[in-house]
Amino acid sequence: MSRLIIRVVEVNKYIFPLLIGLAFVSSGLETYSYLGFLSKYILVDSRFFLVLALVSAAFLVGEKLSALDVLVFRLNSIVLSTSTALYIVMQFLESSHFHNYVFSTYHIQPTNFFYIVFLSSALFLISKLVRQKPFLLNMSVFKLAIVFIFTVVFLDGAVKTMDAAVYTDIYILSHINASYDFKMEERWGLYYDYIKFVKANTPENASILVPPQELPWFSTGNVGLDRYFLFPRKMGNGSYNEPMDLSNYDYVLLVWGEWDGADKSAYGWPKIPIKAEKIIYFESATGVVREKNGNYDPKSITTDGVWGIIKVKK
Repeated sequence: MSRLIIRVVEVNKYIFPLLIGLAFVSSGLETYSYLGFLSKYILVDSRFFLVLALVSAAFLVGEKLSALDVLVFRLNSIVLSTSTALYIVMQFLESSHFHNYVFSTYHIQPTNFFYIVFLSSALFLISKLVRQKPFLLNMSVFKLAIVFIFTVVFLDGAVKTMDAAVYTDIYILSHINASYDFKMEERWGLYYDYIKFVKANTPENASILVPPQELPWFSTGNVGLDRYFLFPRKMGNGSYNEPMDLSNYDYVLLVWGEWDGADKSAYGWPKIPIKAEKIIYFESATGVVREKNGNYDPKSITTDGVWGIIKVKK
C-alpha cells in the first residue's frame, strides 16, 4: 500500500496542474449552466474534479515544488482575490434586486460560482503548508478513500452553508433600514407570510397541531421554528396519514408544502378528515383570507398551493 501511495505522489507531480485546470474549468461550466450539468455526459460533476484537485494539492505538502507548481499557486492568488471580489459583487446585486437576478441578467449562478471561490481559498491555504511535513503518505489507500468521500460530503454542505451565510449578511448590510417584515419575508418567503396569518387568526392560548417535520414541511413542521414566531401558543407534530388525537388541540394547520423535491402526492396536509367548526383559507399569492364553515375533507384539496388553518370542533 505504501508503495502504491508513493507511486501516486510521483505521478501527482505531473498531473497536478492538469487537475487544477480541470477543477476550475468544470466549476466554470456549471456556474454558467447548473450543478450536475456535467454528470449528464460524464457521470460526475464539477465537485468531483474539485475534490481531486484538493487531494492532489495536499499530496504536494512536504514535496519539492516544480516551477510549474509554483506558478499555479501564484496564479491562484490572483484568482482568489478576483473571484472573491466578483462573488461579493454578485451577492450585492442579488440583494439589491431579487433572487436569481444575476443568472437572469448575466447567466451566472452565484451559488455555483462560490465553488470556484472555495477551491481557490483551499488551494491558497494548502500553498502555505507545502513546506510542512507530508501527512497523506502515512495513510492507507482505504483511509485515503474515506478522506476523499468525507471531503465530497463536507464540500457540498460547507459551500451551501457559507453561501447562504454570505448572502444573508450582505442582504442585511445593504438593507440596514428595511423593516422587520421586509427582512423576514426575504429570508423566509412564503413560510413567513403564512406564519403571520396563523398568528393573526389564532388566540395566544391556542394549541396548534402542525404537520410532521418531513419533506415538504421542513419549516411548517419544525415546532421549534414555529414556536419562535407563535409563542406563547402550544404546538405539536401530527402524523402523515394516520388517525390523530385532536382532543388537546384547538387548531390544525392546513398546509400545502413549502419545500420542493417531494413527490406530487406528498403535498397537502392533513391527509385525513377532521371535524371542524370552520376553515380559514389563506391565499398565498394574494394574501386574501376567507372562511368556510364545516368539516375538513382532504379530497377538497384539489388545487396546488392550498393553505389555511382548521378550527377543531369540540
